[in-house]
Amino acid sequence: MSAKQIEQTLRRMLHSKERLGKADADRLRELILEDGYLSKSERKIVQHAIDNDLLEEPAFEIFLDLLLRKYGNEDNQRAIA
Repeated sequence: MSAKQIEQTLRRMLHSKERLGKADADRLRELILEDGYLSKSERKIVQHAIDNDLLEEPAFEIFLDLLLRKYGNEDNQRAIA
């Protein structure tokens, strides 16, 4: 899924509530990692949600994990090859 679609999904999820819950964060995490890679654009979306306090505590932990892990980085790709 493209970063633009992920951002639109995040906006739709936040439309009816102030902050994102755990279930919504889990779903977005699945969409983001669908290709096994956290792109720069996806990283910016995750960082924006954290910086702007758009996440409840369990959702915050899920998004923080996305930023702290190195999904799809070159070292992991080399280890697979």
